[in-house]
Amino acid sequence: MNPSRIKWITVLVTALALIGILMIRSHFNQPAPPDEKAAGLSLLAEKLSGPRFFSSTTKEDGELWIGPSEAREQLPRVAAERKLSPESIREVEKRINQLTAPPPSRIIGGERINLLQLNLALDSVR
Repeated sequence: MNPSRIKWITVLVTALALIGILMIRSHFNQPAPPDEKAAGLSLLAEKLSGPRFFSSTTKEDGELWIGPSEAREQLPRVAAERKLSPESIREVEKRINQLTAPPPSRIIGGERINLLQLNLALDSVR
């Protein structure tokens, strides 16, 4: 085999190897696709905010939580904003009780309510 031919074959193989390495690197350097669930929850939380809804700043595992006592303290404000009847207020109190969950560790912390679930349930009460 001709030495110049071996040289060109070596250059070609090296070039193909470099192209393969670059393709592999570009595959692993791609940004992660957007988290659709997180984006949806963020939009929902934004929609379900304001004086007509319960509010909280307690965030855990990417979700907002409110304590049952805190929800009951906010109930008069929410009821006044929504002009809820006494029967509707009792229905909201029932939903607060239904949605109350034990603390995640079962030992440390207090009972809590997922804020988005509570505000969605609030929209179903008339």
